[in-house]
Amino acid sequence: MGNPHPDGEDRRAISGFDERAVHAGVFWDFGLDRGFDDLARSHLPAIALVLVLIASVGKFAGAFAGAYWGGLARREALALGCAMNARGATEVIVASIGLSMGVLTQNLYTVIVAMAVITTIIMPPTLRWTLNRVALTPDEKARLEKEDVEKRVLSRARATPCRHR
Repeated sequence: MGNPHPDGEDRRAISGFDERAVHAGVFWDFGLDRGFDDLARSHLPAIALVLVLIASVGKFAGAFAGAYWGGLARREALALGCAMNARGATEVIVASIGLSMGVLTQNLYTVIVAMAVITTIIMPPTLRWTLNRVALTPDEKARLEKEDVEKRVLSRARATPCRHR
């Protein structure tokens, strides 16, 4: 599953508020372009909440079950389930196509964009929480140590000036 304890660039990508803000801002802007203010209508927030719950449980359960049946430990499967919950870009693209084809109403499109924003914002803290509970196996520790050595060797090689005759 990769490094359950990310560092450096991986940690910033998972936990950085800037990342979440940018992604959520893109979805929000896309929704505003299509009339996101419709979400303020009395029945739409309840529909959005139900849709977020259904979508989140469905995505999480599918990813968790597949990971667990595929041989990952329960905590690793839990982390994968949390990570797979934020697929908002795909949802917005498909919803945009549905809206342009007339298959979705403006209200349903707005609710789908809201769901994408909410799941995108929720994913990093839930993933961080689950990854902090994943224990490193001896094989994973060895792999990480090997990667660390390789990074240091490459770093030194890049820092060493190349001398041509």
